[in-house]
Amino acid sequence: MIINSLDAEEEVFRVIHTPPSFKNCVESNLGLLDGCLCLSLTKREYCERSTEVWVMNIYGITDSWIKNFVVTIPHLGLLTCLKNGEFLMLVQSCVYGVPVENTNSAMICYNPHSRHSRYITSHNIDETLRRLRMFS
Repeated sequence: MIINSLDAEEEVFRVIHTPPSFKNCVESNLGLLDGCLCLSLTKREYCERSTEVWVMNIYGITDSWIKNFVVTIPHLGLLTCLKNGEFLMLVQSCVYGVPVENTNSAMICYNPHSRHSRYITSHNIDETLRRLRMFS
């Protein structure tokens, strides 16, 4: 898998190759972490999720992808990377291993530097995400 990037100054498209474990993921998110390109790769089996967070330390250099950390918490999916370096994750409700849509869910903010997390509860995840992204 590749990422297409546009160098606006030179008006040239460039290809950025993804980490090797990208081929097995079911969800991916692209963002920035501490000013570096960041890619989260989620693998899922039933309701069990494993999310790898990769950081490209030297932009454009494929060999500079480093697996920053792995989150292996059941029913958890990465939503976005916030500007402060924290990761916003959704705790999904499941019944007998099957995801349940439109339920009251919780979100977790995880700080990879301090390894601390905090819960954010919401009855309207979409509205909460919209507001958080305004400040992220």
